[in-house]
Amino acid sequence: SRAGKLSDAMEFISKMPIEPIAKVWGALLNGASVLGDVEIARFACDRLFEMEPENTGNYTIMANLYSQAGRWEEAETVRDKMTRIGLKKIPGTSWIETGKGLRSFIAKDTSCERSKEMYDVIEGLVESMSDKECIMKQELDEA
Repeated sequence: SRAGKLSDAMEFISKMPIEPIAKVWGALLNGASVLGDVEIARFACDRLFEMEPENTGNYTIMANLYSQAGRWEEAETVRDKMTRIGLKKIPGTSWIETGKGLRSFIAKDTSCERSKEMYDVIEGLVESMSDKECIMKQELDEA
């Protein structure tokens, strides 16, 4: 499905001789998410909500996809459903190497004694990547 052949993937799934497992629907959901196909993502998510009602990742992907498509009410409906059934998005953990070693942190967490140092490094990386992206875009535009 990530190759852009969502219709082919849907047809393949519908013709499977056995009932598709959650990983099959998850692959379709991720492909649809990458390609921005809200309707196919919704179809896959409906199955995943039945099979894995406590998997916060499925709700998060669907809510984010709705938001990216400007479908704010539907995104809020998905988030409300998570709240109603008592689910909370699990924050992601990241790692960063500073001059003083490898550190882990949770997004927007400032409780670590070195959080300022970590966020300074991240800010520098983001600025560096932005500069390189601008240079690369300029090079592509000139080509």
